[in-house]
Amino acid sequence: MTTPRGARGAAPRHDDRRRSFPQVAPREAPDGRFAATWWGNAWVEALEDTALDPARLARGKAYAGRGHVDAITVTPGRVVAYVHGSRPRPYRTEIRMRTLGDDGWERFLDEATARPDHIAALLDKDVPHALEAVAGLLPAPGDLVPDCSCPDDGYPCKHAAARAHAFLVTGQDPVAALTPWQDAVRLAAAHPGSGLTASTRALYRDLAYALDRTPTDLARAVAAWRQGGAAGLAVLEEPWDPPAGPFDRARPALIAADFPAFRPWRNRLSTESLQLRLGRDGLWYGYESDAGREDWWPRGAPDRDPVGALTDLLGR
Repeated sequence: MTTPRGARGAAPRHDDRRRSFPQVAPREAPDGRFAATWWGNAWVEALEDTALDPARLARGKAYAGRGHVDAITVTPGRVVAYVHGSRPRPYRTEIRMRTLGDDGWERFLDEATARPDHIAALLDKDVPHALEAVAGLLPAPGDLVPDCSCPDDGYPCKHAAARAHAFLVTGQDPVAALTPWQDAVRLAAAHPGSGLTASTRALYRDLAYALDRTPTDLARAVAAWRQGGAAGLAVLEEPWDPPAGPFDRARPALIAADFPAFRPWRNRLSTESLQLRLGRDGLWYGYESDAGREDWWPRGAPDRDPVGALTDLLGR
């Protein structure tokens, strides 16, 4: 999610699609609604439809209404702002979103340029209903992914909720390389790893159901993501045939280190309860299972040395 940088010592590459907006002043729409425009309220409703805890959204709206949202930065597929909460240092909040593809932009431009009143409305910072219907500019439930630096594990927390009215759809998606399943695992992995709260359990349940998986599938995938990110998830889900070399040398190295004999299968070396998997990134990933169950779970830190990975797995 960070801005790409060039070679060491080079200046960050400028993104001319980046826009920053000043701090949001305390305000309330004349009719009592949260946003001043129909499309602003539609953004808020999309986040409300995604939320697992409506009470946090209400507190987020109150934060925004009291002017707690600092400067807002918009880049393609992402909105970032700092929100002042109960602590002296503001929280960094971020919401990622679906963006229009090339076909969507073509439809939008064709429709916008077909009528002068559409162009006039856009220049006046308004969105005609007809354009939204043609191009699908507004988010549907599930299109918005909130994140925040605060310890609140709500989905979204009140700080992320405070930015809902500022969203724009502007260009490329920074997580477009991820499949829906990978993105769901990434999102779930950002939540606490132990002592799951009711809201986190609900998040696991809803994400798993939406992708036709079980909560156990998601929990195992989250463990793999925490072990090695997208590469760790691939190790969990994608057996492969490694070339001769590191894999062939691993068994003798383990035996020399007084570890038990491991059975090879594709990129995996297994005993009854221990397993090492060679990733395409050249790292060995540790797994454990109850003996005889073939219920493998990622454990420990990956290592280029199979002995090191197994030592970490066993906590020696």
